[in-house]
Amino acid sequence: NCLLDKSETEKLGLDSQRFAYYTDNAYTPGEVTTMTSQILQTLGFKFNVYTPKMALEDLLRKMGNQSEGVSKLTALFSHYFIDLSMHCIELTSVYPSTVAVACLLAAKVQTAHSPPASLASTWN
Repeated sequence: NCLLDKSETEKLGLDSQRFAYYTDNAYTPGEVTTMTSQILQTLGFKFNVYTPKMALEDLLRKMGNQSEGVSKLTALFSHYFIDLSMHCIELTSVYPSTVAVACLLAAKVQTAHSPPASLASTWN
């Protein structure tokens, strides 16, 4: 519940009572409400996190609007490299946009050599 703001929970029809039910009544609705309030206050009501995946999607969207764009294969490799980066704890201290650019660059290098014709028609 703490990750969903009030408008989102209302759209989904979720409330403290339903969350308590989903926990198999391990918590009361009052406890859910109290904990949600405490978490939001601790976070200063700010919990939007800009992730490397979000940065990559922004970058690919912007590059898609340019004349060259990005091939589908390069975009797929970029997402693959982003997924791999999530397993590296050292990258958590690197700006998400830097990780996204590095993944896109690695994907461009990887796809610089044309794939076999049978794959090229499938992936582009």
